[in-house]
Amino acid sequence: MIGPKTTLTVQRITIVADVLGAGGTESWTNLTTITGVLTNPKYGYAGTERFSIKKDTVYTSHMFYCDVPSDVTVTEKDRFTYGTRVFNIMLIQNPGNMNHHLEFFLNEIV
Repeated sequence: MIGPKTTLTVQRITIVADVLGAGGTESWTNLTTITGVLTNPKYGYAGTERFSIKKDTVYTSHMFYCDVPSDVTVTEKDRFTYGTRVFNIMLIQNPGNMNHHLEFFLNEIV
């Protein structure tokens, strides 16, 4: 990867059932960290990029490029954190299905 390296924390939502089993409490749990290149709108993007996915329009503010992690599977239901900043994962691409690197399209929660 070319560019300054950034380490992001992958978080996954977990639900702890209540005593009655009728509901639960949701919380985010840290899974692992991934090092890669995080690009922001100031460097190459106009901000709020739009992609069409299955008739939905996805807005992204950042992209994260990293090597394919071998120890954990990251999905669109997960999220990244960087300090106090939180990024929802909008789309994950594996260019050419080469398993060389992944491209995460992110939207920062402000």
